[in-house]
Amino acid sequence: MLTSYDIVDKRIVPAAADSGCVLVVSEPTEPERIKLQSEFQLDDFDFGSILDQDEVPRVEHSSERTLIIWKIPESAEVSEKLELKVSVIGIVLTKNRIVIIRKGGTVRFDDREYRRVADIQDVLLSFLLSTVHHFVGHLRVIKQISNELERKINSSMENKYLLQMFSLSESLVYY
Repeated sequence: MLTSYDIVDKRIVPAAADSGCVLVVSEPTEPERIKLQSEFQLDDFDFGSILDQDEVPRVEHSSERTLIIWKIPESAEVSEKLELKVSVIGIVLTKNRIVIIRKGGTVRFDDREYRRVADIQDVLLSFLLSTVHHFVGHLRVIKQISNELERKINSSMENKYLLQMFSLSESLVYY
């Protein structure tokens, strides 16, 4: 699904289909994939990298465009064990457009970081800042849970708390 946005009065607002300077593509269809590959000089390897959840983040720059493969945090799931997941997102920056491509999910531009964006470079920096803030929020939660589990382990010797601590440790290593 392709969603188009423009920058109006230093805000990101919805635009007519495919006419905006900011494009967000979630779960691209085959026609969208072909169009994006043609318009933004993405080969099959580039596009495959964007959709590969195990891809390593990187930046590739050419005279026509900059491709950024970036990791973003998913919403944390807290149940019997904490699950922290990340997904891959592709950002393509040209002279007058930015396109954000992801395998699934949405991109919201209503966070505090998106106030006062003047151009697509501001959109890029705001997006990166937003994901960093999301990661920091997850790290705060990890620290709180770790402190609580440590307190429980110190006062009780049940295996349940040790197992939760190991689960948290595994999530943190992956994170």
